[in-house]
Amino acid sequence: MNGVGAGFYPHHDHWDDVASRTSSSAYERERMSPYRSGPGVSTASNGYSSDPGSVGSGEDGPTYVLEHLATFRVSPESDLVYPADGMRRLLHMEKTSGIWTQKMMLKLEKKWVYILSHENGDTVEKFPFELIREPTAFTSDDPKELYNNIFIFVVAEDPKRNYQNPTEMHIFQCLRISAKDVVEDMKLFMSGKGGRVGRGRGRELIPPPPQEPAPEPPLNNGYRGGDY
Repeated sequence: MNGVGAGFYPHHDHWDDVASRTSSSAYERERMSPYRSGPGVSTASNGYSSDPGSVGSGEDGPTYVLEHLATFRVSPESDLVYPADGMRRLLHMEKTSGIWTQKMMLKLEKKWVYILSHENGDTVEKFPFELIREPTAFTSDDPKELYNNIFIFVVAEDPKRNYQNPTEMHIFQCLRISAKDVVEDMKLFMSGKGGRVGRGRGRELIPPPPQEPAPEPPLNNGYRGGDY
């Protein structure tokens, strides 16, 4: 693999049962994030439409189709602090307990990062950008590498909520877009320049519905079918 953190993947077998205590392979976690929307909860209070499938609403931030691979609780005690640690843990899980993937969508807005259901576009979880840390890409051109387009970011504890939510690391496999591009976009949003991303670089944007009716079929020697 290459990219940020390349070459720091020594496998440590002392993680045999650590992963089960510090990770989740899907967003159906018993311990819910304070920013997570429960079943049927509308997200209209944050200024964005709560209608199912309304991914392209609000400030028209970029949206990406990803596979969620794991969420780890960041802890020095479990040797999991940096994105490279998360990558090592992921590869260990691949060889031991296995990884259950879940297709999701990630949407960037001016102040929030949204995790959306791929099935209906509903908000599953959201994080304020002020808590986002260390967006990182791990990529590889090796066809033998199953997880070769990895996007990782950390969500820090929130002092406004009395540190009730532990620091977590979220790990995704990017689909049809380079993880490096997603990292670049997220960093631009973190710097307050999010309005410039997703322009002319092949972003995995969800297109809006057409505004005009479909054109009539082309003429065949000057006549449309059925006119003669």
